[in-house]
Amino acid sequence: MHKQIFFSTLFLCLFLCGVNTFAQGTLFDVSLGHSRSDRYFGSAALHHAFGARFRAGVSVFSGEYRYRFIDARKVSDANVTIVEIPLTYCIYNQGKLRADLALKTGLRFMQAPETPEFLHEFKNSTALTLDPGLLVTVVFSKRFSLQSGVLLPVVYQLRPVVLEEQIQSGVLQLGGTWKINKQLTFFAKSPFGPSYGAGGDAEKFFWSASAGLRWNIGAKASNAHVLNP
Repeated sequence: MHKQIFFSTLFLCLFLCGVNTFAQGTLFDVSLGHSRSDRYFGSAALHHAFGARFRAGVSVFSGEYRYRFIDARKVSDANVTIVEIPLTYCIYNQGKLRADLALKTGLRFMQAPETPEFLHEFKNSTALTLDPGLLVTVVFSKRFSLQSGVLLPVVYQLRPVVLEEQIQSGVLQLGGTWKINKQLTFFAKSPFGPSYGAGGDAEKFFWSASAGLRWNIGAKASNAHVLNP
């Protein structure tokens, strides 16, 4: 099921990317990463700029958790797929400095392996993800930029029961971009910070690191430097 969701969403991203090949302001990202909670993960995202300030898109994340919870109980080696809508809105853009309000929200689908603990119970979990924040980008040159920001990610489990699975307050995100050529940009980012949830059993500190490539299909230079949460 998770593979079907991942490849269906990825196909949608690629299809929309092809449709928008001749439209100005489209970005397509692919990345790989690792975190304290994930053995590995991959993501793909398509963004489109609607004017000079607003950008919206769709993203899909797929990986293998090594530390997560279903009904506030720890599970390992769970497969996960997350489908989200990332949004950014520029509130300041002067010289080399740009500030964006950011929001990423969607659904996470997780399937735990069959273990004695979950043999006769729910092994699947559906959760709502909500990731608001503020991102500040400093463009040092036409090729190089650095980014810093504060995020407030929240994960609410919706199924099997509703509960606060994970709340991260004041997560700091650091990142940067390096323009390889007119259409291709390398990017890397790393959010990290305190975390709690799952009845007090969730990890107390979160970190993640990922890197990838961005295909710029006519997007303005200042917009192409801005990373998502």
